[in-house]
Amino acid sequence: MRIVVITGKGGVGKTTIAAATAHRAASCGHRTLVVSTDSAHSLGEVLDAKLGASPSVVAERLDAAHVDGRHELSTTWREIARYMHEALGWSDLDRLHVEELALLPGFDQLLALARIRQLADEDRWDAMVIDCAPSADSLRLLSLPETVGWYLDRLVGRAGVLGRWVRRRVEQSLPIPTPTDAFIQSLYQLNDQLMALRDLLNPRDTSARIVVTPERVVINEARRLLAYLALYGYAVDAVVVNKLLDDDVAAACGWLDAQCRYRAAIDEAFSPIPRLGAPLCNEEPAGADRLAELGHVIYDTSDPMDRFAPGAAIEILTHGAESLVRVPVGGVDRADIDLALDGDELLVTLGAHRRAVRLPDALSGHEVTGASVVDGHLEVVFQGSAP
Repeated sequence: MRIVVITGKGGVGKTTIAAATAHRAASCGHRTLVVSTDSAHSLGEVLDAKLGASPSVVAERLDAAHVDGRHELSTTWREIARYMHEALGWSDLDRLHVEELALLPGFDQLLALARIRQLADEDRWDAMVIDCAPSADSLRLLSLPETVGWYLDRLVGRAGVLGRWVRRRVEQSLPIPTPTDAFIQSLYQLNDQLMALRDLLNPRDTSARIVVTPERVVINEARRLLAYLALYGYAVDAVVVNKLLDDDVAAACGWLDAQCRYRAAIDEAFSPIPRLGAPLCNEEPAGADRLAELGHVIYDTSDPMDRFAPGAAIEILTHGAESLVRVPVGGVDRADIDLALDGDELLVTLGAHRRAVRLPDALSGHEVTGASVVDGHLEVVFQGSAP
């Protein structure tokens, strides 16, 4: 299955871009599923269709679903819901407050992602377009399964410190119920599904596309997002610049200079990733006809399931205490490259061109100990934390 993840800052129009991408994929002959993990529930409004957790037919070769973590908790993961309600029920909170707190921050996104894995296993579609929660926070959560699995094995596994006997003794002395075997088994199953989804979203089959608008705050957030997607191993094959004004309209409104300045900033920040354009529409693009038209404008004659960039624009790898940042610099010698660190940015100068690579917060304060060009990539080595 070919998977395209559409992500970006909230309010940039990523749900509309995801819907238009899915319509375009279906028109190119792919059996396509577009699914949203965004709690805003706006995918159905954009598609002009009523959506639920089960896929619904919205157009020829196009199905859609809205995955809701609360729904998944109450249906698929009932043992987890039952324990969380019991654990909260001892307090003075009323029933509605217990319902709200049963979903810990981020847990709803994990449940939604597990549902995506279940849908992929149905093998009914050639392509899947995921309308991701803002700024790929949910994709970052996919780094948790390995950690959660480690703690599960040591806390509640066969040799864990919270074995059945210990749990019974704890329950006798504390008012909060201890986890049941069924609850622990459900946690293992959820963790397994999330690890399987992480394998499914591999760079070979999956691309992320970042939606931006010509605004300074949005561009800066998108640069941060690109760094984190690289850190977690997701390849970005395109940036969709949304809500662009026609040059004549922009000039008439006095916005042409600002739009040109922001487009130049986008080019500098995301080169060599291809940039695709989507216009600011005079009417909200909703419904099959308008989405199909928008999809054609964005992708022209291209198939949206094509890979628009051959590899990752940035790669961030870790080996023990060392971290390696790889940036493509095809045909350039190391002697022609100047490097500098400016806060959380790695400044790469190639002749007359400069690129500012946003680094994840985890590399803040680390020293650069080496740099070389290997196979057309600049490799910058960071070692430990600065004193």
